[in-house]
Amino acid sequence: LHPDGHPPYKICELILNPNSKNNLKSPSIYPSLDFQERIQTALSLRIAPDSNGNEILWILDYGYMGLGTPKIIGIDLNTDKEVHHYEFSKDIAPYLSMLNDFQIDSQKQIMYIADAGILNKQGAIVVYDIVNKQARRLLAGHPSVTAKNFKTVVNSTDFTREMVLL
Repeated sequence: LHPDGHPPYKICELILNPNSKNNLKSPSIYPSLDFQERIQTALSLRIAPDSNGNEILWILDYGYMGLGTPKIIGIDLNTDKEVHHYEFSKDIAPYLSMLNDFQIDSQKQIMYIADAGILNKQGAIVVYDIVNKQARRLLAGHPSVTAKNFKTVVNSTDFTREMVLL
């Protein structure tokens, strides 16, 4: 469920329907309706073990590109309970940041998060220490994380100039 479509639910679980001819899967709210209200814009999800070996669903909420509060949430898949919550400060996820993808080093319990910098042209890598709940913003604006010849076109309209003015 992509957040740009403003779906009524942000996170769903696909459950096998044994009564369907093709075993079609039906979406079910996950983990609860209350949880849905605390998510703004979940875009990336990963399943990886925590330091105790529990399987965790890690959710990256990019917080409407820094207009809201970007955060990482961990749900224990055995209990369906939230076991980790971290909100990024504005110096880590500034206005118009776009935390949109991440990978996890399960052995070191470190997340590597890409800030695409789509709107503010300030791409970066955010390194998040899961155990110590500490984040660092690295390479902000460095050419290695900055798009070149970036052009934004929507329905044949070039928005590149407007985006530069933000």
